[in-house]
Amino acid sequence: MPTHRQAVINSLTRTGRVVLHSAADVPPDRWQDSPGGHANSLREVLQHLIECENWWLENIGVPQEERPPQPDFAALRSAEEMAQVFGAARRHLLGVVERLPDSFFEEPVPACRYGSLNTGADLLHYAAEHTNYHDGQIQMLEMAFA
Repeated sequence: MPTHRQAVINSLTRTGRVVLHSAADVPPDRWQDSPGGHANSLREVLQHLIECENWWLENIGVPQEERPPQPDFAALRSAEEMAQVFGAARRHLLGVVERLPDSFFEEPVPACRYGSLNTGADLLHYAAEHTNYHDGQIQMLEMAFA
């Protein structure tokens, strides 16, 4: 049976990979398009996910100076560039998770803003679920553009 740390790492790794795979399946010329003008575009979903990677770091108590700066989103000119930024941000989060003490995964996280999440493991599993939810949005875009 995997440890709490390994289960979290597995979930974050898997959901990060799935997002990158799904994003690559959206037609490159449609990455800023919103079907019917109502759904988020791939650009918007990826930007949100990139911003959230820093937010997860904040919620586990990583000081601002130890978090990567947010990119200049206007300078990112393709879904591929945004996906690369997301991948790097996810790898950074995973690196932090690998260095957390074992007790982090079993105890309440003082910096966490979600009162319903009781432990560090709960918070980081929620981060993986959140990523998975937005992967569903990306897959819906892929189907809308097919």
